[in-house]
Order: sequence, then structure tokens, then C-alpha cells
Amino acid sequence: MNYSLAEFAALSSRDVSQAAHGLARHFNFSLQSAFSASHAYRERAKNDPGLLFEVIKLDRLLHLGRREEAILLLSRCFGLVGSDAINVIESRQFNPPVRAAG
Repeated sequence: MNYSLAEFAALSSRDVSQAAHGLARHFNFSLQSAFSASHAYRERAKNDPGLLFEVIKLDRLLHLGRREEAILLLSRCFGLVGSDAINVIESRQFNPPVRAAG
């Protein structure tokens, strides 16, 4: 299943358990960490409706391998700091977009 962080954000408002399971697969970390991150996101999103856009941006930053910016958004969106954030970054395979020749 290709699970995006935007799907996580939409799901987290309805079913934190299912959102956490998807997040665990997406970030390749423990279910316990995923539940913690899911709850942190849900609480933060209640007070910051713009957080959804940051989650979408995070997915793109992770894909592009922009580590420093991604670490900041992992903290802001999910409360992941230090080794937790770095582990997410390192577990992701960065596949920069292929540029057309010519």
C-alpha cells in the first residue's frame, strides 16, 4: 500500500489506531512510536489547521532527501526529535525525481 502522510492526516481525525498502523509502515518504526506520533499530530492539528499542509510538505521533503527541513517538520508535526527523527530520515529511501534528458 502506498500510504501518504496526507492520507494519515485525514485518517488521524477519525481513527488514530488505523492512522498509527499506517504511519508505522510509512516511517518504518515501532507501533508504539507511531501511536505516540499519531496522538501528537492529532493534538497539534486541533490548534493548527495549517499543519496538514506541513505534513504534505514533509512527504515531499523526505522524498527529495532534504534532511534538515524534514527533521524540523517531523518535530513540528509529530513531536519526533533527536534519534527518533533521524531514524525516520535514515529509514527512508531517497529517490530524487528523474530529470528528462535534453
